[in-house]
Amino acid sequence: MALFLGSDELAGLATPAEYVDAVREGYRQRGEGAPARPRTRITSGDPPGMLTGYTAMLPETGAMGGYMYAAGFGAADAQFVLP
Repeated sequence: MALFLGSDELAGLATPAEYVDAVREGYRQRGEGAPARPRTRITSGDPPGMLTGYTAMLPETGAMGGYMYAAGFGAADAQFVLP
């Protein structure tokens, strides 16, 4: 089941300093070897399109995720997905 959150639901969940600390911790874990796949990009010339993805895990934090970005085909729409 997908959960979509808006700005109202996210406001006040953490302070800017807490967000900075969380990002710093993620970079520390990644720098110490937390698993991640290199960014992958697949392209097509006709019809023009692109699909890019990246995944990573932070075992110490108990978090995993990534993103997928697609653009092209049809009306050349772009889509961004977070698993």
